[in-house]
Amino acid sequence: MWIHVVLIFLGGGLGCVCRWLIATFTQSCCGTGFPYATLAVNAVGCFVAGMVVHSLGEHLEVRPDHSALLVVGFLGGFTTFSTFGRETLEMMVDGHLARAALNVLLMNTLCLGAVVAGYGIARTMWPVRV
Repeated sequence: MWIHVVLIFLGGGLGCVCRWLIATFTQSCCGTGFPYATLAVNAVGCFVAGMVVHSLGEHLEVRPDHSALLVVGFLGGFTTFSTFGRETLEMMVDGHLARAALNVLLMNTLCLGAVVAGYGIARTMWPVRV
């Protein structure tokens, strides 16, 4: 059990650093007028999650400690629902209701689409064994 805790800790730290790097790059390219950075990391994280769901669940035989490192640790540290909620609330408080609604619509649509796309691509790359 302790090995899972350590792996989740390490994966989460790595995921957080990767999130910060991507967010910093995205903000330098796109600015800070809209939460593009949060949208980018969550969409990428959801895409990877879709690939992982297929790969770990149906194709690859992965040890539980590797799954803990990647799914719970890395993806848990990489994606950020709390930041999405905070940024949306800030837009609402600042009176940018249309922008807040757009953020909710984009985040949910893009991230769900990314999970489906990741799953579909993984399924194509690694068909289910019979």
